[in-house]
Amino acid sequence: MLKQTRLLPALLALLFFAGTSLSAQDRVESLREIDEVTGVVAGRLDQRLRSLGEGGQLKIALGRFTTEGEDTPLGDLFRSNMMSALANVERRPYLIIDAAPGAQGQADYLFSGELLDVTSAVRIVVKLVRVSDSSLAGTWTADIEKTPWIAGLIERAGSSGARRDQYETDSEESPIPAEIGGPWLSRTIHNSEDRDYFLIVSPQRAMLTAETSGSMDTMMELYSEGSRIQSDDDGGEGENSRITFTA
Repeated sequence: MLKQTRLLPALLALLFFAGTSLSAQDRVESLREIDEVTGVVAGRLDQRLRSLGEGGQLKIALGRFTTEGEDTPLGDLFRSNMMSALANVERRPYLIIDAAPGAQGQADYLFSGELLDVTSAVRIVVKLVRVSDSSLAGTWTADIEKTPWIAGLIERAGSSGARRDQYETDSEESPIPAEIGGPWLSRTIHNSEDRDYFLIVSPQRAMLTAETSGSMDTMMELYSEGSRIQSDDDGGEGENSRITFTA
């Protein structure tokens, strides 16, 4: 669900709960692109494996595809798609095995990768490594457009227990500067412990209104110099929160 906040006409540290709205069409188009990328990468890997020419049937362990070393839904989805694509290759001279703990030693090669957030896209960097000596046998890259649905699939858990995304982390120690009278700001909520912090500094005495907009129930708190001075639950439209005060 989409949740936005706007800060109007001064010193404000604000937290609120929010979510992201994702369309069904966005999801369908993203899945189609993931399938296309999987097909391209699987084809390149298949060609490389056929060229190794070591004789006999190679055993290929399919490892993890992580984001900053952490498992994500997108990495799991790409891995699953790769396993399916390779398993359906006709007359393949290799056997696909799951790279579970202890299984890598049974394989000739390990195929794994990293998903990198590069602003407008997610770059999948994959590599084929010979297990016996850890030498690199091949590497490839492919980009997937970072739609809102894709962005949600590369979220990973932060130290607070809330999943991080392209908006995080905006902590109490490092709040997001917000412009007075500026545009709405969108954030996401992943669980009841997830909070987003904003900092407003007013250059002059003024009346400030901070509010949320959207279909999610929000809770907002206002702090000044570390002390909570106001809070609101449903003071805005519907279940939205709104705080008004003189800075």
